[in-house]
Amino acid sequence: MPGRNHPYQDIFEKAIAGMFQVSLEGRYLRVNPALAKLYGYESQEMLLEKSTNISKQLYINPKRWDELLAKICADGFVYDFVSEVHRKDGGRIWITENARLVRDAADKELYIEGTATEITQHKMLEERIRQAEKMEALRQLASGLSRDFNDSIGAMRGYAEMLSLELKSDERLHRYAENIVTASRRAAELTEKLQSFAKVSDCHPRLLDLHSMLDGIVTLLERSFEKKLRIDKKLWPGKIAVMADAALLETAILNMAINSREAMPDGGTLSIETSITTLASPYPWCQPQDFHPGTHVGISITDTGTGMSEEVQQKLFQPLYTTKEGGTGFGLATVYASVRNHRGTINVQSSPGKGSCFQLYLPIDNPAANEAMRKSSAPLVKGKGQILLAEDNDLNRKLMEEMLQSMGYEVKSCANGKEAISIYRETPGDFDLSILDVDLPDMDGFDAFAEISSIKPGAKALLVSGISHGEKLQRLIDSGSAKFLKKPFSIKTFSQKVAESFSLRNPAAKN
Repeated sequence: MPGRNHPYQDIFEKAIAGMFQVSLEGRYLRVNPALAKLYGYESQEMLLEKSTNISKQLYINPKRWDELLAKICADGFVYDFVSEVHRKDGGRIWITENARLVRDAADKELYIEGTATEITQHKMLEERIRQAEKMEALRQLASGLSRDFNDSIGAMRGYAEMLSLELKSDERLHRYAENIVTASRRAAELTEKLQSFAKVSDCHPRLLDLHSMLDGIVTLLERSFEKKLRIDKKLWPGKIAVMADAALLETAILNMAINSREAMPDGGTLSIETSITTLASPYPWCQPQDFHPGTHVGISITDTGTGMSEEVQQKLFQPLYTTKEGGTGFGLATVYASVRNHRGTINVQSSPGKGSCFQLYLPIDNPAANEAMRKSSAPLVKGKGQILLAEDNDLNRKLMEEMLQSMGYEVKSCANGKEAISIYRETPGDFDLSILDVDLPDMDGFDAFAEISSIKPGAKALLVSGISHGEKLQRLIDSGSAKFLKKPFSIKTFSQKVAESFSLRNPAAKN
């Protein structure tokens, strides 16, 4: 490192990287302005004065200095030695150091000289990548678990429903069977939440009693929120039925409620209110392309908290944006995604010191609601025909066989895709419909159906799975050759979907 009058002194003084000389005992001998700035000091002199033992005064972990010293004494240098250090203002930063050991002509160790560069942003990026990888691993785990859970839950629910149908004459046993059905339905809802986390489940609307859902949410909030927070519920008179994905909508409302709680650290009132209104256009906060003017149900979450500035409101629903320490920035982004997927819109009213009001609007004049209501009360649909069933879960396969037989169908079943193709190839004219589990172990349901379709153009299929399969599935449905049923399902829903599949008019069929 150059001396005071060395021609390279100007480079030392004006270098962007921090440069230093430090004794083997850990006291800075010389530093340049960049190093002083790195540590938050106004001048080189102030840093030199305060840094007489850098292992304890600068390094978060004092052992890092010992490790750096040991490596330099052993190798003569270090490259990219990463440590977390203190700044003058009490903050912490990450630095990387490159340094070498300086010796005199007699090979005596004199001091260490080198450079230090801040890499805090780089470390934060690395941590985000690690966190993303961990979340991806968890999502894959959740996806696999939810698929297995759905298989087991589907079998329990199906057999319980069949018992319920058989035991109507025995009131006590019939009630026991119905309780099992209810418990399995709740377990299926938990699996939906697991799938929502795993991001393997699309939006699957069904007819919901909104007020019943909100009653459950309020009960949960009252148990978990601090006593200094009062929850006020004002619901529209009478029931409100809405087509919505229960898991997604519940998560959105909980996220908003939690957001309101955090805005009231000293207590306050959280109000949940429903209303019916007519909207001609969406609010600017959320403008889905398939928004339809008409009657909407409004769900308002109002708090008496700190409120928000206009600047904060403009960024509310952006992923990764958060004003909270330790926040992920995904809570309100999840709300936005849920409302958009339901073809709804959002309004926000807030000002500093005056609390906030989030209003979600979902369409309720949806023709699908009437169809769902009709199906929910429809009887078991029976029919005739021959069905090829491929399902690898033994319990589910036996259950589906018995369900189909009780509906009046003849069934030939197998445990994998290759066996299904072999059976179909022997007597392709025997089968009116193939019911295929998408997640077969040897060959997925898509490939199995493609092979079946090559044997018999115009073949029809009902694909079943515990998870959704995006565009690949949608293309097959759009082709008119297949229907889809998500596990777990009730026997009534199964019978309705089988009947719909029989009525398919595959354009590839030979006349």
